[in-house]
Amino acid sequence: NSSSTNAAPSHIYLVNGTFKIKLTVTSGNGCTDSSSQKITPYPTPFPKITWSNACAGHPVSFIDSSGSGAFSSYSWKFGDGGSQTGNSPAVSYTYKKSGNYAVTLSITNSGGCTDSETRSVIINPNPVPLFSAKDVCLGNPTLFTNTSTGIGNSGTFGWNFGDSVNNISNLSNPLHQYSTVGSYIVRLYVINHSTGCSDSMIKTVKVNPLPVIAPWVQKQNNHCEVTF
Repeated sequence: NSSSTNAAPSHIYLVNGTFKIKLTVTSGNGCTDSSSQKITPYPTPFPKITWSNACAGHPVSFIDSSGSGAFSSYSWKFGDGGSQTGNSPAVSYTYKKSGNYAVTLSITNSGGCTDSETRSVIINPNPVPLFSAKDVCLGNPTLFTNTSTGIGNSGTFGWNFGDSVNNISNLSNPLHQYSTVGSYIVRLYVINHSTGCSDSMIKTVKVNPLPVIAPWVQKQNNHCEVTF
């Protein structure tokens, strides 16, 4: 709906699309004629960053959901010094630390047109699994003391005691009795359901054997002293 009276005007289109241009010329003696043709400027990309749930130390999936089309190039800057460039609208990136990062996506399409978008991405901290357990003697149960942090109000636990795939527990501080002597690798899984972040740790616990009492003999000397 815009117009110009210049002989050779320039015009900036603010949206993508096909436009019908009409030129009307009036001569010096008052004669008028017109001509029309259509023009489709190269479309400008409109980057739209979307991402999956984000936790430190775990891959985060980023994707451009604008549909910029084939033959476009994508340049990602993840806000922590890392970057990626390629022809795919989807990338994966892992942040080493939690925090708030400014992620920028620049797209150059097949027409050479470029645009960018910056979004603030929050990388949540992982819970910190931690537990302790004392070595015990065979026949005594092992107490696992859970001192994990960062689980929030909706955290859950998962224990694997290392002696059987069926010996698992979701208690916070479980008791477990081993049936044989040995060293067992115990794994604790911790999940913070409010952020979706999780982590695990392993520790070796030991079940010691009972002492073996061997047969003994006794000898009596002089009807007074007994030696065992």
